Amino acid sequence: MYLHQHNSNWKNQFNQQKKRLISLAQIQLSIHHIGSTAVVGLSAKNCIDMLGVVEDIKTVNSLSLPISQLGYESRGAYGIAGRRYFSKPTGPKCHLHVFGQGDPNIEKHLTYVGVITAVRN
Repeated sequence: MYLHQHNSNWKNQFNQQKKRLISLAQIQLSIHHIGSTAVVGLSAKNCIDMLGVVEDIKTVNSLSLPISQLGYESRGAYGIAGRRYFSKPTGPKCHLHVFGQGDPNIEKHLTYVGVITAVRN
C-alpha cells in the first residue's frame, strides 16, 4: 500500500459517491467522509472511506443489490459486529462502512477525522 500526497479531488470524489448512493437508497441514509482522505493536507492511501448511518442496520440488506450496481461488493459485517461493509475496487476506490444509529463505531470514526483535522491545524 502506498501513501499519496493529499489530492484536492478526494472531496469531489466523495461527494459524487455520496450523491449516487443516496439517490438509490430506499431508506434514510446519511453518509460522512471519514479516514485519511477526509483530512485536508494529510497524505493517505488512494481510497475514499465513507461512513453510512441508517436507523436500523437490518434495513441495509435491501441496499445490497442497488449498491452493487454502482460497482460495490457487499462484504457483510467483515469482522465488525453490527456493520455492513461495501468495497468498490475501481474508479475511484471506495470503502463504505454502514452502522445503525447509536452504534459506538459511528462516534469512533467521526472523532478520528475531527482529532486529526485539529492536529493538522
